[in-house]
Formats: sequence, C-alpha cells, structure tokens
Amino acid sequence: MLETEIDVLQKENNLLLAELKEMESRVDSVANLPATIFSKSHYYLENMQYRECIDLLIILSEKYPEWEKDQVNKRYNEATIALENYKKEKQRLAEQKERLKKRKAQLLVQLDKNIGAKYDKRKGYTYFTTRRTTICQINRTVSFGLELYMVAKDNGRKSFRLKSAYIEKSQSDYYEPEWMLYNQIELFADNGATMVIDADNSSKKSDQGSFFKKELSDILLDTDNVLEFHDANKVRVFFKGKYLYQFDMTYDQIHAFKEIIAKYDYI
Repeated sequence: MLETEIDVLQKENNLLLAELKEMESRVDSVANLPATIFSKSHYYLENMQYRECIDLLIILSEKYPEWEKDQVNKRYNEATIALENYKKEKQRLAEQKERLKKRKAQLLVQLDKNIGAKYDKRKGYTYFTTRRTTICQINRTVSFGLELYMVAKDNGRKSFRLKSAYIEKSQSDYYEPEWMLYNQIELFADNGATMVIDADNSSKKSDQGSFFKKELSDILLDTDNVLEFHDANKVRVFFKGKYLYQFDMTYDQIHAFKEIIAKYDYI
C-alpha cells in the first residue's frame, strides 16, 4: 500500500514538472515576442512589403512601447521612406507608360499621313511607300534618290526594297550629262548600323534625254540589316562607280527611311 502511494505521488510530481516546463516555455515565448515581431518586420522590408512592415511596427510600438525604441523607430523610418520611393517610382512608370501610349498614337497618325499603301490583287502584295521627297540634290547638276519601301504579302511575309537613282541634268546646250555607272551604295549610320548594297546591271535600268541621264535600281534588302537603322538620326551615303559621291541623307530621306521601318512593326 505504501508503494502504491509513492507511485501516485511520483506521477503527480511528473505532471507538475511537465506543467511547470510548459509555463516556462510560454513565459519565454511572451518574453521573446517583441523580437519575433521585429524580425518579421525585417522580412517584410526585404521583400518590399513596406505597408505590412509599417503596420507591424506600429503594433509592436503600441504593445511594447519600451522595447528597443531606437531600433523600432529607425526601421519605421526606413520602411516609410522606402514606401514613399516605391510610390514615386510606380507613378513614374505609369506616366512613362502613358507617354509611350501617346507617342504610339502620334506615330500611327504620322505613319498614316506619310505612307501610302497600294494593293496588287494579282500578286497578293501590298506596297507601302513614302509620300516624302526622297531626292537629294548635291550640286547644280547632280541629284541622288534613295527610297526605302516595304512589300507585305498576303501570307504575312514582309520584305524591304530600296529604290536608288542617279540623276544628272544639263544646264545648257554646251554640256552633256554623263553616266556615273554606279555599282555599289554604302550606308553608315550614327548608331553604328552599316549596309553595303550591290547594284549590278541586272538590278538597274537607265533613261536619258537631250538634257538628262538617269540610272535607276530597285534592290531587295536584308530585313535584319534594315531594322538596325530604326533609331539612326544621321546616315552617310556613298555612291560608288565611275565617280565617288558622298552625302548625308536629307531630313525627308532619313525620316522616310525610318517611317517605313516603323511601319514594319504595325502591320
């Protein structure tokens, strides 16, 4: 009977010890709660959840006003500044998106104004050509033409072609225009883009009259090479043949060139 009482007492003692440990654990948990909350605020800050971080720090300061006030205030200020900067950046991006939207609308209006479209039903081709002037007069008698245009097939395939021209006109009966016999055109843009175009006899034709001579070509271009010129602001042109001529594209020539390139993205 004595042994039974001892066993009962031992069991009760074990239960009391277990309850004591649980109580100590709860006390430790309560004691460490502010640090746990503060640690969570760091997680929010690192993950750009600034509003959650601020709200948590407010709760921490209200429930435990004396706990590490300097650290709590410092993190609160960090989160507040970060949230303000985040809002400003978000606003900047929204405004940038709106500007791009307006520019796109303006560009589409400009393209419709400056580019014409003609459909060839027999071939199933649509030709997009500029309405701008693409002739550059470099002296009293000599002019050069450069006109980029685009061909869009009914199957969705698109390609670029370049019409080029050498034109010499006589100013009097005592001077006869000459043939240049150009066979190569080189383009060098300020953005680093370059293009070499071979104009052999198979791609050329000529015309002449009493006071003029013309050499004309219409050549298929490499699409990727053309697209490299999309953001060029200045293009130097070299016509090579019997003579060498060089000049910068005129305002209309380069804008016509870039508008046709832009049209590629909007059809």
